[in-house]
Amino acid sequence: MSVHPVVNPGDKNKSVLEVKKLTIAHLNNFGQGDLAKAINPKSTTYGPAAVKGVRYVQRRYKVTVDGVVGPNTWKVLEYARKPKPPVPVVVIMTRLQWAARTPRGVTKVHWSSKQPTRVHHTDTGVPTGSGKALVESEKEIIRSIQKFHMDTRKYNDIAYNFLIVPSGRVYEGRGKEVEGAHTLGHNEDCGIAFVGDYSKQKLTRAQIVAYKNLRRKLGVSGGPEHPHSDTYSTSCPGSNVKTQLGL
Repeated sequence: MSVHPVVNPGDKNKSVLEVKKLTIAHLNNFGQGDLAKAINPKSTTYGPAAVKGVRYVQRRYKVTVDGVVGPNTWKVLEYARKPKPPVPVVVIMTRLQWAARTPRGVTKVHWSSKQPTRVHHTDTGVPTGSGKALVESEKEIIRSIQKFHMDTRKYNDIAYNFLIVPSGRVYEGRGKEVEGAHTLGHNEDCGIAFVGDYSKQKLTRAQIVAYKNLRRKLGVSGGPEHPHSDTYSTSCPGSNVKTQLGL
């Protein structure tokens, strides 16, 4: 195991290049592209932009935030070398694919790795048929939910960020990091709805797998999961969802 030298702000040596390379990788993984771009990866000087980036990484990993690259900071920087887990396979039907209406407005939000997931059911019928007929039935139900939300409830769009049908296919609702209309007071969180009435039916295995993989793909699997009934007097998302997902 190699031993890295301590790198202090203002230092100029070859180790600085490694610090910058690893810091940039972390910043990009954290969605901090602007901080990453500010760092000159070819300069051997450990200047202000790189120090700022390192301090951000230190803060995220809860080590001393001083900009000094000592043993503990080298350890967390080295995490960037570890192979990333494969991206979960999730079949997502985009808004274009299901012919979504144009939203009246879009408010962007930011989801951290600890962002809560708000779990719902649509309390509707479920798709029927097989093959292409099943897919068309799924799309029709998603469109009907959007129509109800926009025309009757006067929402800007369908309420949820994503919806999961019994086949395991995921339908893009408002999408990733868009404020929803799913949970009063918590609409900035990730809202996922299962299509159907889960006080009567049970989740399919495909839905459970899709739900878990979707949360991983969205980067929110480290956050808590809350049934709608946690924040509102409702049976949503149905007793079966709560039992099957352990909510």
